[in-house]
Amino acid sequence: MYEWILFVLIVALLLYVILAGADFGAGILELFTSRKYREEMEGITYQAIGPVWEANHIWLILIIVILFNGFPKTYALISTYLHLPIMLMLIGIVFRGTAFAFRHYDAIRDRSHRVYSSAFTMASFLTPLFLGSIAGATILGRLRTTPTDFLSGYIWPWFNPFSLSLGLMTSALFAFLAATFLIGETEDGSNLQQRVIRQAVMALGATVLLGGVVFLSGELAGFSLAGRFLEHPLSLIGVGLATLGLGLFLAVLRKKRWHLLRIVAGGLASLIVLSWIAAQYPVAIRLADGEHLTLHATRAPDLVMTILGYGLIFGVLSIFPALFFLIKTFKYRS
Repeated sequence: MYEWILFVLIVALLLYVILAGADFGAGILELFTSRKYREEMEGITYQAIGPVWEANHIWLILIIVILFNGFPKTYALISTYLHLPIMLMLIGIVFRGTAFAFRHYDAIRDRSHRVYSSAFTMASFLTPLFLGSIAGATILGRLRTTPTDFLSGYIWPWFNPFSLSLGLMTSALFAFLAATFLIGETEDGSNLQQRVIRQAVMALGATVLLGGVVFLSGELAGFSLAGRFLEHPLSLIGVGLATLGLGLFLAVLRKKRWHLLRIVAGGLASLIVLSWIAAQYPVAIRLADGEHLTLHATRAPDLVMTILGYGLIFGVLSIFPALFFLIKTFKYRS
């Protein structure tokens, strides 16, 4: 059951990055849209994500359930020593959701509407940043199981150049996904579509640039992330395919095949995540003393894994048809 549970965990992570990432990215695009076009962007944002946006958090819930039940030691360490960025991330999700709903149903466009928009866009930007910093903390190896003070135990493991640069890269990646998905929601040849296309290209460039910053900050911190990638053939293959995918994305963009463009963008995001997983596996968390926790070593007893595995079979058979019906009913009919 271990392999099956790990497979579902990875799929849930990929779906959260692609689907929820596109939702977060829509708010980031609004943040970097001038006031002149902000209202038009608000409309296309609600049209694109309004019908199904809350459903995307089911993948985050699934990830938490799998870690809590299947890998309790990993879950305990992350939730204890990274509770601050996790709390800030969850607060961002709540603020973003409430602001999104209040803004859409606001009867009068007054000062409160601007407050809702500011809360939505800032939370959309900061939440992925904290998500990326959490991932960076598990990679860099600054976590201490016996910290000597508050800062070394609960702040510096995630609040450092490497983790924050990974957080910024995550925000840029989400903005890229959102812009790519929004292109097909706009009228062909319209000024709005041209602006969204420019945002997609700029976000892609920012993602690549910040990816380089992540590798550089890792080297400056004494952690060779590039070396980790070079040690694992699957990581190299993933990076190579992602590099080729950049050219494919631009080619499909020129041909204006919007549905295929979404698939290519989702594939690029998946390759980035899978390359990191290949470089990190089987390590779940790197610790400051040179030790590390692996998923296999921190897994729950066999009986728990068996029950969890069968539960995930039932869950997968329930979630995917329900999600498909939700999208078909509310998204495409809208």
